Amino acid sequence: PDVPVVHGPDLVVPEGEWDRELIVVLQHDGTIDGMIDRGVLGDQPLTAPEEGRLLIVRNAHRDWAVTHLQAGTRARFVAESRLLPIAEAPSEPVSAFANPLHPAVRNHELSLIRELVERYPVDAVVLDRMRYSSIWSDFSPISRAAFERWLGRPISRWPQDVLDVSPVPGDPVIRGPLFRQWLQFRATVISEFLRDVRRTVRRVRAEVQVAAYVGSWFHTYYGVGVNWASERYPVQTPWATPSYSDAGYAEQLDWLTTGCYYPIPTRDQARQRGVNEGATVETAAVISNRVVANAVPVYAGLYVANYEGRPEDFAASLDTAVRRSAGVMVFDCSHVYQYDWWPIIAGVFQRPASTPHSVPGLLSQVRWAQDAVVATGEVDSFAASLPVVPFQPGGG
Repeated sequence: PDVPVVHGPDLVVPEGEWDRELIVVLQHDGTIDGMIDRGVLGDQPLTAPEEGRLLIVRNAHRDWAVTHLQAGTRARFVAESRLLPIAEAPSEPVSAFANPLHPAVRNHELSLIRELVERYPVDAVVLDRMRYSSIWSDFSPISRAAFERWLGRPISRWPQDVLDVSPVPGDPVIRGPLFRQWLQFRATVISEFLRDVRRTVRRVRAEVQVAAYVGSWFHTYYGVGVNWASERYPVQTPWATPSYSDAGYAEQLDWLTTGCYYPIPTRDQARQRGVNEGATVETAAVISNRVVANAVPVYAGLYVANYEGRPEDFAASLDTAVRRSAGVMVFDCSHVYQYDWWPIIAGVFQRPASTPHSVPGLLSQVRWAQDAVVATGEVDSFAASLPVVPFQPGGG
């Protein structure tokens, strides 16, 4: 489109029409370092300053920039936020998340689950994407009214008392005075929805299990409105309220899979390769186990396509998942067939084994042992010492 496009500091200018493009180089505070014609660069990439920006202006905007943007002066970003239906949001080009607070949505989802359990001999119902779309949803009138009831008072500035968009591209959201309460409220909504799902399933067939699939980056997963930890686990972060743990839903599950979709198996291998130790199957699996606190078995999920052409890393990741969690979830089997990797899986699993969630009475014993060893709310200093697990697209 014929509008300015801002690229963050870790990106280079993409290929495009060069004849009318002008690149303005900005520091983070908006100070203009200078500008360069894209035609001069040709196919040579240009990287923004550290924490800075590249502003690409085209056509009529180019002429305006040459006149008004001078090196050494400061440009100011201005952003205007507005509420709109999620189906109209540019961030949702393919599908849209429905509001779990809407009675019609809730009833429809539960009716689908009820029909599934009634009509088909399923062993379990696994809930994927049981969350909000992003930190920017849902600010509908239904959500506002429910949040005000939850708070016990009206909100004067909506949604600014919760959050607002920063005018500087790439900067975090501007947190309002009710930001932390809003996070707990959304997590409570999802936890209550899961409670209704479990109740619906159990009423139809008590033996059918209920599980969930989530992203393993727990300490930033609040952005999609979910606390998948144990209700016993103390979440001690700047964004959490003292009672945020009350919204933890692990105890309502029979088992949990976390998307540990990282191409490096272990922390040792990450150090050897000079990459982030948090972006490993090992770190993601360990943190997943710690925050769930033995409330349910946790299975580390692997994305097979991450290992294309690297069968040794796939085998090592399978082994790491089994050693650092209760087992492994492989996504998806089509890639296993495509790469002919069933022999690799057979090599890791040489002896038959039972999944922990299928062993009668095991879960209650594990929870009892956890209660005997760790007090509710006890700070997990080991988990706090681990590297942060970064967001991974597609992992939940």
